[in-house]
Order: sequence, then C-alpha cells, then structure tokens
Amino acid sequence: MQSVDPTSGEVFATYAETTGAEAAHHLDTARRLQE
Repeated sequence: MQSVDPTSGEVFATYAETTGAEAAHHLDTARRLQE
C-alpha cells in the first residue's frame, strides 16, 4: 500500500470514491445471490 501525501486530498478523494463504488457493487452482488 503506497503512502499518500496528506496535502494531496484529491488522491484520497479518488481512492475513497473508488472503494465506495466497489463496496456498493459487492453488496449488490451479495444481495442478488441471496435471492
């Protein structure tokens, strides 16, 4: 895992957005499998 310069909020925002989207996708997939 690479360390990110805390002054670069843009990188963190992109990272958070990506993980959030992936988590939502996994949750959606899990729900479909349960049906």
